[in-house]
Amino acid sequence: MRVVVPMMRGRFSRHFGKSDVFVVYEIDEIKGEIVNRNEVAKGEVACHGVAKWVADEIKADLVLAGGIGMPAKRGLERWGVKVVGGINEDDADTVMENFLSNPEGVKLVTCWGHEHCKTERCGQDD
Repeated sequence: MRVVVPMMRGRFSRHFGKSDVFVVYEIDEIKGEIVNRNEVAKGEVACHGVAKWVADEIKADLVLAGGIGMPAKRGLERWGVKVVGGINEDDADTVMENFLSNPEGVKLVTCWGHEHCKTERCGQDD
């Protein structure tokens, strides 16, 4: 399984679309272990195009994010990528280790005040 964790300036990013680097982890699903770790720079991909880029170019199976807007979340899911949001950590490796040790313990919160959602249901599950 390929798991992607967004980073900004060397730290875990709380804004998916503004991330400048994505850490790509290859996971042995049987052992539940990281077998490879690679950092991929976003380059010139615009904020609104990051979800499609992560799905098509990185070929993610799962994204572990901090804040992620509904358009990005829905796009990733439409392209077959699972999304877990609302993570509050400082380090990408810690995010990954915590997820591997307790994958069911992460709560989905999609929008953290980045003005992507204009409804009263912002940040609530659909």
